[in-house]
Amino acid sequence: MKATTGFITKTAMLIALTVVCQSSGMFLPAALGPMGKQFVVGSLVNACLYTAAATTGLWGGLTVAIVSPLTSVLTTHTPMAAFILPFSPFIAAGNFILVACFYFIMKRNKIVGVAVASAVKFVFLFAAVNVFLGIANLADNIKTNAAVMFSWPQLVTALIGGVLALAVIRSLGAVRRNSK
Repeated sequence: MKATTGFITKTAMLIALTVVCQSSGMFLPAALGPMGKQFVVGSLVNACLYTAAATTGLWGGLTVAIVSPLTSVLTTHTPMAAFILPFSPFIAAGNFILVACFYFIMKRNKIVGVAVASAVKFVFLFAAVNVFLGIANLADNIKTNAAVMFSWPQLVTALIGGVLALAVIRSLGAVRRNSK
């Protein structure tokens, strides 16, 4: 019973933290522009995904991975919302891939886990967005922005998020050791 309560609590806290990170984009300075905001928010969300995989296990990480695009739809107040909503299943799948790759590799090497998970998520989202935009009926400016958003910035934000998460994971390990 205690393990289940802990799992649910950690997973819920990570979902809440992910929502806060997604919402933080509304409060970032406009001078950052959409790309700058993507780097900040995307990195923080990816850090939450990695942290979820490391602290709650595969199922908690996958829960955060699947829920995060749904909450992103609620916090996206730009013309890109027309793209984010129908593309959210692909974002969830990309997050799912990141969490699963990291989870299975981190037991051997967390740094390699971050590198592989980041690369695989990037390749998947890059391919998915190109296929999706080929069949989607969206305005040209939205297609252009989506093509850029889901290209190389996905790799960069996943790597930055991984580095942030490794620091958090290490800190949490130190806290656990010191509390015993």
